[in-house]
Amino acid sequence: MIAERVVLVTGASSGIGLETARLLTQEGLRVFGTSLPHEEPGELGFEILKLDVNSDESVSACLEGLLDQAGRLDVLVNNAGIGLVGMVEETSLAECKAVFETNYFGVVRMIRAVLPVMREQGSGLIINTSSVAGNIGVPYEAHYCATKVAIEGLTRALRCEVASFGIKVVVVAPGYVRTNFYNVLRQATEQLEAYDEVRERALESFNESARAGSDAPTIARVVVNIVRSKSPRLRYWAGSDARLYGWVEKLAPAFLTDRIMRKKFVPDQ
Repeated sequence: MIAERVVLVTGASSGIGLETARLLTQEGLRVFGTSLPHEEPGELGFEILKLDVNSDESVSACLEGLLDQAGRLDVLVNNAGIGLVGMVEETSLAECKAVFETNYFGVVRMIRAVLPVMREQGSGLIINTSSVAGNIGVPYEAHYCATKVAIEGLTRALRCEVASFGIKVVVVAPGYVRTNFYNVLRQATEQLEAYDEVRERALESFNESARAGSDAPTIARVVVNIVRSKSPRLRYWAGSDARLYGWVEKLAPAFLTDRIMRKKFVPDQ
């Protein structure tokens, strides 16, 4: 029964994570959301655990706290992540590594922590949040896109590795979403004059796309449908723009998708 399942949603203090945790709670599941150790999110309508996905100790403590209270874990929603914008030439290796630490290795930490529990139960569902950016490649977001490509590859391989244990692994790929995510994007610090015009156009396009994007509950409803499903498929596009870009990437030749990206994000030179 769906109402008997226990869910952990990372990054649940705002945006997609918050709406996902709320909707799953309304479905009757027991939901634990996470917030960063320094955050004080207040009453959100579900139980909150402190978590820094960049810390092995924090991940272990979070899971231990959940199991002490609930005794099991049926669904992990890997939602926590950060953004990074900057041309490849402008972005330092330290900045690149930082976004991978959260967006990829943070997901790996969570998966490694929950798999022993799910294997012992003989069941489980892991939902990894990717992005349509991981399939089409967005100028000025190369390293962020690369983390999402990594999540796609991780999900496909892991899905095969753990199927015999009754564990399902799924990726949800949103497009642009109207959340605070774009207001707190990290920017590369070594900005070069040669890219000033491109950078300005890219940021304008991000803001335009975000304003026209889906709302967070739309993406959250996709996650709820995955949790409801007895046989979830590998990938779920979330949002109308994600579905559009997904089909473009799948059906259109590379030169055409490149042209679309350049027209949208890069000014005429």
